[in-house]
Amino acid sequence: MVNEKASQRNRAILEFGVLIQPLRDLRRRSMPPTEADYRLAIAQVRGGDAAWRIHIRDFTTFASDVRFEQEFQDISHVPERLWQAINGLLDGPRLGEDPSTVQAEFVKTLDAAENRFLALLEKVPVSWQSAMFEANTPFTAYIRIREVTTTVRARFHYFDRYLKPAFFELFLEAVPRSVQVRLVTTATGTKAVHALSELVRVEFADYQLVQTDAAHFHDRNLRVDNQIFSLGPGVDRAGMSLTNFGPAENSVQANAQLDRVMNLGTVVHRS
Repeated sequence: MVNEKASQRNRAILEFGVLIQPLRDLRRRSMPPTEADYRLAIAQVRGGDAAWRIHIRDFTTFASDVRFEQEFQDISHVPERLWQAINGLLDGPRLGEDPSTVQAEFVKTLDAAENRFLALLEKVPVSWQSAMFEANTPFTAYIRIREVTTTVRARFHYFDRYLKPAFFELFLEAVPRSVQVRLVTTATGTKAVHALSELVRVEFADYQLVQTDAAHFHDRNLRVDNQIFSLGPGVDRAGMSLTNFGPAENSVQANAQLDRVMNLGTVVHRS
């Protein structure tokens, strides 16, 4: 299940972070930056902007005659609009009088640009196809499943009667800490991951380990935002033997069934 668009989107996110890193460094400062600090950071971002846009062009191009032109324009102009907004803060008289207030507005402006960038990426469709991984291909399976998990923006739900500690390191480690996480398992799974879950729940803003009866579900399912995926063995065992993995039914009814399984369970750990 090689998904070129998913890989390109992940690359675009990574490169966007690299591009605006000089501005992110200013956000972390305990003392308000000077005008020279701001202008140097802007110059550094502008210097890498042209190369970064190439990644966005790749992501928004599906064929020579199929291009998401408006989406390309919107996404690729996020850095430019960001530094223009920051320049607007610098051109006012307040920087010398009240640098802390300017810094606070700068942080809000930067946060808004990052959120807008991610929201605009979602407008470019990423379709998933089913795949069957041959036996003894665990690394290939891992890479393909990670392509799915790294796209998460809002919720990350995993249903596995035999949840294993390896799942946390392989897949949960890369999930943003602001994402809603629900891990649904049985008493067997809870026992296996209990100690690790105690540590993990501290880091996530909205985390739950939910224990339910084995009679309530059988197949393993992964819900990433609004897309449901089905797989044979647990993600930590994918590719060890012949493995099916791909998009499952994604109807309102299907999502309601997964919600029902969670609601039938007992929350063992929460944030």
